Amino acid sequence: MILVAALRVSSLIEDKQETFQKKLLAPPVGSQVYQFNYSFKRIIECFVFMLFAQLLFCATSASAQVVTWIQNDMGSGSTGTFSYGAGSPPTYTIAGSGLGPGFLDSTETFVNTPAVSACEIQGQVVSQTNTSSSAVAGLCLRSSRQSYLAAEYVIGVTPGNTIFLYRRFIGVGGGNVATATGSAPTYLKLRRYGDPANGYSVEGLYSSDGINWTSLGSFGEPNTNPMPNNFYAGFIVSSGSVGATQSTAVFDHVSYNTAVPQVTSNLLLWLRSDAGVTTSGGAVTAWADQSGNSNNATQGTGANRPTLNTGSANSGILSSISFDGSSDYLSLPSGFANLSAGASIFAIVKPSSSSATGVPFVCGNTSNSDALIAKTVGTNAAMYAYNSTTASNVTTSSNPISTSNFQLLETIFTPGASAGTGVGKVYVNGALEATATNLVQNLNNTTRSTNQIGAGIGLTDYFGGEICEILVYSSPLTDSQRHSLESYFLSKYNVGATPTLDAPTVTPSSGVYLPQQQYILSQNQNALVYYTTNGNTPTTSDLWFYNNQNYYLTVSAPEMVPRVQKSTTIKAIAKAPFFNDSPVTTVTYEIDNSTSAIPRSGLIQWLRGSNVTTSGSNVTNWNDVSGSLNDASNGSSQPTLVSNAVNELPAVNFSGSQFLQSPSGFSNFTSGLTAMLVAKPVSVSAGARLFDYGNGATSDNVMLSLPSSTGFTFSTYNSSTSSSVTASSGVTSGNFQLLESLYNGSNTANLYVNGASAASSSSMQTLQNLTRSGNYIGQDNSGGNRFNGQIAEMLLWNRQLTAAERAAVEGYLLSKYQMPSTNTVATPTFSVATSTTFSEPSQVAIAGPTGAKIYFTQDGSTPTTSSQEYTKPVFVMWTQTVKAIAVLNGVSSSVATANYTLNSTKWPAPSVSDTRTLDMKQQLPNVGIPHDANQP
Repeated sequence: MILVAALRVSSLIEDKQETFQKKLLAPPVGSQVYQFNYSFKRIIECFVFMLFAQLLFCATSASAQVVTWIQNDMGSGSTGTFSYGAGSPPTYTIAGSGLGPGFLDSTETFVNTPAVSACEIQGQVVSQTNTSSSAVAGLCLRSSRQSYLAAEYVIGVTPGNTIFLYRRFIGVGGGNVATATGSAPTYLKLRRYGDPANGYSVEGLYSSDGINWTSLGSFGEPNTNPMPNNFYAGFIVSSGSVGATQSTAVFDHVSYNTAVPQVTSNLLLWLRSDAGVTTSGGAVTAWADQSGNSNNATQGTGANRPTLNTGSANSGILSSISFDGSSDYLSLPSGFANLSAGASIFAIVKPSSSSATGVPFVCGNTSNSDALIAKTVGTNAAMYAYNSTTASNVTTSSNPISTSNFQLLETIFTPGASAGTGVGKVYVNGALEATATNLVQNLNNTTRSTNQIGAGIGLTDYFGGEICEILVYSSPLTDSQRHSLESYFLSKYNVGATPTLDAPTVTPSSGVYLPQQQYILSQNQNALVYYTTNGNTPTTSDLWFYNNQNYYLTVSAPEMVPRVQKSTTIKAIAKAPFFNDSPVTTVTYEIDNSTSAIPRSGLIQWLRGSNVTTSGSNVTNWNDVSGSLNDASNGSSQPTLVSNAVNELPAVNFSGSQFLQSPSGFSNFTSGLTAMLVAKPVSVSAGARLFDYGNGATSDNVMLSLPSSTGFTFSTYNSSTSSSVTASSGVTSGNFQLLESLYNGSNTANLYVNGASAASSSSMQTLQNLTRSGNYIGQDNSGGNRFNGQIAEMLLWNRQLTAAERAAVEGYLLSKYQMPSTNTVATPTFSVATSTTFSEPSQVAIAGPTGAKIYFTQDGSTPTTSSQEYTKPVFVMWTQTVKAIAVLNGVSSSVATANYTLNSTKWPAPSVSDTRTLDMKQQLPNVGIPHDANQP
């Protein structure tokens, strides 16, 4: 174990830090100002402690877990020491002073390591010496390495014969949750379970043997005040008094487990040798299932009972269950029925024979009917899968199984599409050792009544050796899920290779957005995500994403939700204990305020000629800027880019032999569909596809095609039943035009050309909600009916746009590509009727459609968008003609005209030829000025 013994930070630094904390945390607890300052404080704190860790800490190594432990003396008056003793098991000797966990502050020695997400820390408090009755030795999860106002969860023991569970939320006073009677030596455990989306809970447990645990209590982290995903796990020791007097505690059997499995609906069985093992004279009578399914393993016959082997795993820290290879086994209850979706088995095993065949786990029926078996075959491993009595297996040949060390054995079964196409995989210590693609198609959904640990069905193939842990799932786990379990077993048993984290997800993905676009970072294994917004590769010195709980981001501290104001490149990396760092995720947000007319809700694909990846002139990837990652690409038969195709803007050119393919998806059109394409057909072959998304030539397709040189067709398929609506005219070959299809999710579809209604149907087939895997632009699902022409822009929504939304998008696209518009915008109106004669200069207001800009003239000329924009009432000071237009989404209204007359003698129009002297005499009203009765 890599241990870092920290030199104590000087009292000068502590004083400075304490002063900084008090100043920083002055705002009221729970206020938004407090939340912001707290986050800033955490950033400063992380930087400070990283710096001191680099300067002041030294390391030694040992053979158990690879963990970096750091000592922090927390709070004024707390001093301590920490030493590690290699052995079996290793020991941790910690001395500390101080009052321990407090209402708002803590003074204690905290020996800790970084933690994220779900984790466990357990160990035995062997002894407490030089103590008062209020001294504390225990385990702790903490949001910060500073003493003040941090979230803190503690299970501890005192010489006063008390075991206690304590909690304090961030910025909120703490206190004991529960207590029990007990003193050292005793085993303690803290477990944090849950996930970021649903929140976490913390449970404290204690035990006399480190195997059978009693829960002292549990509590959920409050939704509005969760612990950040960057926290610390470790030990605390305090003396009960401030000063030089130190209390010393010795810990052993310490196990720090990360990426701990969570109870899920597909977890059928979880047996672990450090929980729920019942023995009689050292022989195991029951092994309690930790999955919540009560699939407890039992053995009522003394001669067939395996034994509990304490201190046999990971340098004497953990126990195992030992099977003799001739008569020992445990029985599981009937069940394990629904394995039709597949199955996954994980086991920590150490066989005792390099030649014998043994069965760590089997579920099935007599004569192996419908059985699923994990086997060791000498130094190889195998999985057997039966459909009824039809057998199949996958077996390693590289001798990956060791008889001298524990290892992680993984077997995965994935159903196939037909008989003999099931897939089986065997991994050892995270490495794929064997794959077979000819297993039975699936595992039947049937009750399995002969289910055992340590022996095969018919009591053959007894397993000889030790088993520490077994998990069985009713589905084939993904690589991401497998890696989480591999990390867990690595942290707990020090077996296997270090898995690599999945790359973080930035939501939304790369695309074109408006200013103030919010983004959220997440990661499949709930790791800690660091990120930058300057294009640099992130490190632990950069910002980390606080949490991805929706309630936190929107309720507790919405001002901390990151947003972008300008075009930005975001890079993110995930880090977690017992994982390799993830690959770096890069997304680019192009901020374009001119796209405000494009509704982002339901937008699932947005392809623009200006956003492509090319090789020479060939388009290798048409980048989706909707943020949905639906890029269209092709490795061959690639279309080309025309740089100045329409209004000095680019378009993608399909010459009748080229196409692009979009990824699988495009499943849910239950709320309708809207497709808008700016396209120029050149040479039309009947049936040419603009796009065709489906699962074959006639299987759940949705498509836009060209039946002739003058029309276009929108089609929907429900399974193989087709429907279509055709606009027989309106399309002009050789010209760009806006083609639109709107489908309401049931039976109605409408077609438009350049904003004008072209066709409609109320007898369309309903699109099923299923994954579409054959999605093509420029050809059909069979590789024919290729399009000859250009596409400048394509937008696809999984809903029907409203009339107002449609008009806005039409205006944007028609204006952008300077195409003829059939849209109309209402003519502005004047507040004073035309042909009005004013007795004196007056103001006239002009009104137009909502969202439109109004441009006007006062000299009788026709207004354009270069004329004066209307922002306030027009002042009519002489006889004149006022004209106005309204412009909405690039479409102009007809001209509104109003003629106003004034006495030209009193109110002459200005003229360069008028040489008369300007009369500045003020014309007063012909009424008396009211007298103020309050004045003399």
